Amino acid sequence: MTAQKSMRRINKRTKVDIVNDIQDLVANKASEFEFVGQADAILNRNGGNYLVDDEFFNKEDFEEVLQLRNEYLNLNKDMGKRRKPVRKPSYQSLGEIAEQQGIDAVPNETRMAGDAFLQELQEEAIEEAAEEKRQTQYLAKQLGRYADIDAKFERAGVPHQAVQDIQEIRQLSNGVPAPFVDTVSKPGIERRVHTGVAENPYTGEKEIVAFNNPETNEALVTEFGDGRDGRIDGIEISNNPKKVGDRASELLGKHIMWLKGDPGARLVVNDGNYARADMKSGDGKGIDTHTLRTGVHDDRVEIQVNTGINPTVRPRGSSNQAVKQMIDAQLDEGYNIFEAIDNLKEMPRGGVEPLRLRYGPNAGQDISAGKLVKDGYDGLISPLFNQKEALANVNRPGRGAGRLPQNMQDKTVLKPERIFEIDLHKVRDGINQMTPAQQKDIMAVVPNRGNGGDGVERSRVNVNVPNNMQGVVDISNKGYVAQLMRHLQ
Repeated sequence: MTAQKSMRRINKRTKVDIVNDIQDLVANKASEFEFVGQADAILNRNGGNYLVDDEFFNKEDFEEVLQLRNEYLNLNKDMGKRRKPVRKPSYQSLGEIAEQQGIDAVPNETRMAGDAFLQELQEEAIEEAAEEKRQTQYLAKQLGRYADIDAKFERAGVPHQAVQDIQEIRQLSNGVPAPFVDTVSKPGIERRVHTGVAENPYTGEKEIVAFNNPETNEALVTEFGDGRDGRIDGIEISNNPKKVGDRASELLGKHIMWLKGDPGARLVVNDGNYARADMKSGDGKGIDTHTLRTGVHDDRVEIQVNTGINPTVRPRGSSNQAVKQMIDAQLDEGYNIFEAIDNLKEMPRGGVEPLRLRYGPNAGQDISAGKLVKDGYDGLISPLFNQKEALANVNRPGRGAGRLPQNMQDKTVLKPERIFEIDLHKVRDGINQMTPAQQKDIMAVVPNRGNGGDGVERSRVNVNVPNNMQGVVDISNKGYVAQLMRHLQ
């Protein structure tokens, strides 16, 4: 007898039929959930009184069938086959609905199919709710990202309305976005809020974001203009004329380092330490900022070889000319320019005397080495400025005016015409490969009276190397560095 047969109407069945149906459940090894559900449906209908051929099931009959039910459960338990109780779903099964409404039980296959259908609906509802939650979280993160981007620009001084249009900002010729240019908030000062490009982690699309200042974690801003009155962020003017603080060219050099992709670069306070470069790169190299001027360095870059030597025997004419002639003579003997200066320093008479420390525990130490040969110097960042503007950082305004006080010098941040990155090690190697005649051609000996122009006069030896030689790279249009140029193209 099948489970299908067990679901016939109860008032047309005999006691034997009911017992046989229970036994069929045992014989067919119905699951515990199926057995208990169906057996209880048979036993509990009408309060345990079953109308069979116009007679009610008596107590003994009821207990007999109940015993079959319990024996089945014990049998499964003894055989190790009893399953863990099945947790009923939160919804009502078709069988439960039928029992509540007093409807005869539906066929088992139909009941199971209906329960499976309801279960599937429930699972779909749970998945839809989970997906809706994921979408809500995704939207919240996306909106939060947009809010962070906008807030960073606004904290940098970009007006709210301009922030809304920042994603449409134009591109420069090298493909990077232009900076946001503000000439209104500080009259006479041009503020450039630097921009960058980042991938949206949620959509994979490229977005315009504020270029990060690694020291403040805010938008990087470069302010161009006269900083001698303290109006430019990052320029600290000391009242002590011997401490120039963070000079304009050094500040610009640091921004160049960041924009070219070195967020680890930091300014180093020199404090009179002649052997310390302006900056340390992220990988620990000594980088100095050395400015150039149009009209003087149009196709060449100037690098110091020695900042202070004087003839040991006072010449009749110019000391600078005398130093040049002595170096030329050494070059004619086959020495290179670096060896020539060292040889001249060693001559007790007829050579040169280097600039030395006059006081302190290191008094007498030779401090004449220039950036090209000085220990602790690995590279230069050399912005090329308009000559007239560059002199404004040195000379007092007005006809016939003298030099600015030392603590006022180099306080104006200028827009560069070009920017060069110089590897000093490669340049030295390149010079060593030049002939003596070529080294004479690039050498210049000029007067030097220190930054303030009031020091002891001595000769400075420079080399003016071609700006396309090994170790010299024009980075004017390299990536985000282009956002600093005088002409944004």
